[in-house]
Amino acid sequence: MPTLTQQQIDAGKSAADSLHARLNKIYQQDMLVFGNQDSLAYGRSNGGWRGKSPTNINAIDLTSDLTDISIALDNNDAPGLYGWDLIGLEDIANAATIDLSKSSAKLRNNIPVKDVIAWIRKVHKSGGINTVCWHMRNPSTKGDYNDLSDPAALAKVVTANSSANKNLISWLDKAVNFFSCLLDDNGMPIPVIFRPYHEVTNFAAFFWWNQINDTNATASDYQQLWEITISHLYDKGISHLLNAFCMNDFFIEGNTGKTFDRVRAMIPDPSLYDIIGFDAYQRLNTQEQQNNHPQCNTSQIGDAYNYDSNNFISRMRQQMDEINELAIEFHKIPALTEFGADYFFDDSSWWTNTVQQIIADKNIAYLMTWRNPPYQEGDQSPYYSAYYDPQGPDLSDKNVDFVNDFIEFYNSNAYTNQRILFLKELSNSFG
Repeated sequence: MPTLTQQQIDAGKSAADSLHARLNKIYQQDMLVFGNQDSLAYGRSNGGWRGKSPTNINAIDLTSDLTDISIALDNNDAPGLYGWDLIGLEDIANAATIDLSKSSAKLRNNIPVKDVIAWIRKVHKSGGINTVCWHMRNPSTKGDYNDLSDPAALAKVVTANSSANKNLISWLDKAVNFFSCLLDDNGMPIPVIFRPYHEVTNFAAFFWWNQINDTNATASDYQQLWEITISHLYDKGISHLLNAFCMNDFFIEGNTGKTFDRVRAMIPDPSLYDIIGFDAYQRLNTQEQQNNHPQCNTSQIGDAYNYDSNNFISRMRQQMDEINELAIEFHKIPALTEFGADYFFDDSSWWTNTVQQIIADKNIAYLMTWRNPPYQEGDQSPYYSAYYDPQGPDLSDKNVDFVNDFIEFYNSNAYTNQRILFLKELSNSFG
C-alpha cells in the first residue's frame, strides 16, 4: 500500500486545520456555502452525461466544466462545495495498492475513480471545498449498503477478527489509498470532509449501519464502527480529513418528537469528528403528483408530514436549532449535509420561499443538495438542483420558472446580502 511521507502527513494535518478554520470563520460570520453532489461528473443538462474526462488538474473553467447549476446561472458561478461518493470502491480489485489516480475502474455510480480524484484536485485548486461520503457494501453479507438481511451485521462488523470485520478493514485500506492519492500540485494532501455511515437513526433503519433496533446490535456498536474507521485511517497516515457525523431527518415517517435525543447515544467520541449535521428531503405526497413526473416515479410518496411546505419549513427550522444545540455542546461545526425536494419545481417559489425561510436566521456552515442523475433509459431517480435543458425529454426541463426562482435566490443571497457563498465569492473572500 502506498504510504504518505511524514512531511505529507504533517502537511495534511495543517491543511485539515486550515479547512476547519475556514469553515468556522464562515459559520461564525453567519454565512454558508452552497454545495451539490457529483456536480462536475454528470447532470441533466445537455442530455445527461457530459463525457468530459478531467485530464488535468487545472482550475474549474465555467466555460467548459459545466454543472447543471452553472448552466442554470448562465455560467456566472458554480457551487462552492462538491460532494463525491466512494460507492463501489470496495469492488475495485487491488484498490488498496494500485495508483487510483490512473485507474480506469469505475465506481458503482459509473464514474471512473481517477476522474473523481482529478475533479477533487480541480475543485481544491479553484478554491472550492470537497466532501466525500461512502455508500459502503454490507461487510457481513457483501450485499449493498441497504442490505438489511442480517440483523446482526453491525455487531459482526465491529467484532475483531470476524469475517465481517476483516472485510471492513480490507475496504478501509482501499479508502486509505484513495485519500493518499488526493494530492495538490506540490504533492501535498488536499483537505476533504469525510462523511461515513451517514443518516444515522435508531428508529427507521435503511442502511446496514443503522440496524440497531433490536438486541442484535446496539448504539455502542455504531460508535465502535466510527472508532474503528477513523482510527484506522489515522493510523495509516490519513491526517487531511475533517470528519462529519450525520443524522437523518429527525421527523422521518411522521415522528414528531425531539428525536435527536433518541440518537444521542450513537454520537461518536467527540475527538473523532469535526462537523455535525443532518440530511432531510421534502417528498411528494400523492400518486397524482408522482405520475406527473414519469421520469422519476420511484420516489417516496405518502409523507404528508414532509410534503406540506409550511410544516416542512417548521420542522426544518426546529431541526436546525437542535443541530446547533449539539454543535455548541460538542464544540462542532453544524451543517445541512444533504438537502432537497422531489420535484421542487412544482413550487415555482421553492428556493425563494421554502428554502429562504428555512435558512433565515439559522446558522450552518454549508448546505449540500443531492445529485442530479444523468438521463439514462429507465432512469427513475429524483433530482435535486436547478438545471435548464429545453431539449430534454422530461416536462420539467422546459419549465424555466424554477430556474428563474433559483437565480433570484442566488442573486439575493450571493450578491444582495452576500450570505450564501458560491464558488467565486468563496474562493475570493474565504480562500
